[in-house]
Amino acid sequence: MSQNEIKTVVNVDRLFLATDNPRHEEVDDEREAIERLCKSEYVEELARDIVLNGPSPAERLIVYPADESLKIDEVDEQTAFVVAEGNRRVCALKLLNDPDLAPVKLRDAITKMADGREISAEVDVVVMIDPERRRHWMRRIHDGVQGGKGRKPWNAEQKTRFSGSRRNIIAQQLFDFAERRGLMEEADRRGNFSHMARLVGNVLVSETLGLDLSNGIEELQRNRPIKEFETILAAVLREAKDKALGSQASKAKIDRFARDLNKLSGVSVNRIDPEGLEPEESDHPSDSPNAQTTDVGDRDAGNGVSETSGGGASSKSKSKKYVIEESSISDGFEDLNHDKLMSLYKSICSINCETHTPLIAVGVWSFVETLAATMGSDKPFKDFFTRGKTGKLAALGLGYGQDANAVVEALARIAGYGNTTKHDAVSAFFDYRQVINDMKVLSPLVEACISELKQDA
Repeated sequence: MSQNEIKTVVNVDRLFLATDNPRHEEVDDEREAIERLCKSEYVEELARDIVLNGPSPAERLIVYPADESLKIDEVDEQTAFVVAEGNRRVCALKLLNDPDLAPVKLRDAITKMADGREISAEVDVVVMIDPERRRHWMRRIHDGVQGGKGRKPWNAEQKTRFSGSRRNIIAQQLFDFAERRGLMEEADRRGNFSHMARLVGNVLVSETLGLDLSNGIEELQRNRPIKEFETILAAVLREAKDKALGSQASKAKIDRFARDLNKLSGVSVNRIDPEGLEPEESDHPSDSPNAQTTDVGDRDAGNGVSETSGGGASSKSKSKKYVIEESSISDGFEDLNHDKLMSLYKSICSINCETHTPLIAVGVWSFVETLAATMGSDKPFKDFFTRGKTGKLAALGLGYGQDANAVVEALARIAGYGNTTKHDAVSAFFDYRQVINDMKVLSPLVEACISELKQDA
């Protein structure tokens, strides 16, 4: 540690938020800084976590004397400091210790959080006199990987490795839910967990169940009405117990099993907005056999706003039902004068995905297959866009190995649900949110292909 630095413990009363914090425009005083942080930097959520778990013991704040003329040996117990790194944490702690500092809209919530709780007012800090040293360490924290010098976030696979196998977590949550709902006994868990994990780890089984992971794997949701969800889950639980497919069932066998789930009595094509696995206290309107669960409106070609005969839904909520058209992609296809790719892409972006999910699933498959063929592929696109060190994804500048996982997984899903929807007599894909997300994930791939095609033109 530099001779111009000391580690110590400071009360938040002696800490002042930076008015020139990069998280917001420069402000005049701490009150304005609090307003800005609370508005857009998730201070309320951070305060709630601090109430439950305390300030992070893994990270010291970086501070410097408010009187910048002070030398390090002149810092004492009366010195006030400005926070260089850790303003969100200090803001949350200040509000918890004095809720009157909170913006009016947030004050009641903070007061309730802090009520009856012992909130620590002391934090670990490192006092850094040299502004360049402060900037050096702030850059390491906030400015990305920096060739390995900065923080490298975990990719999806690493996150799963930390939390546990993805399919194991899903299987555990479904077992817990099923036991609470009386669909199984505690004894049914024994000897059946591995097969259950193998089943729900299959893309088609997961989609048929209506599992939704948009809130993360730890907050599993469903997009099927509760009665249909429990009907399908009961069949999956029976297979986990009886192992009719065999305890080491192949993917092909599990795929066929998933297609048969769609043929169960009482299972429809209806989907609902994602909600927690547990049903609401009141009956969900979608549980009615005559419930309408999809928006039949189409986007107005002139302004991109959906219209329905019933009205009332916001354009913002409807925009989530469409693949977002990226101008860089549309303009790229136009520059290439590629009518087929342009037409497919425009069609995909102009159709209501919720209402026409199977059609979109096949359209996206056709789009990606055409893109691969245009790039010179004579094989299925998921075999063309490979993740190896010398594979096509690496050649396009999209990384390889684990860094390419998101793109590779999206391609595998598109291939799976596109083929199933095209060829199976009954089974089709109905998770429109997944299609929208897959197209978003593939945007960098499409843009990279356009760039290479332009260079070769």
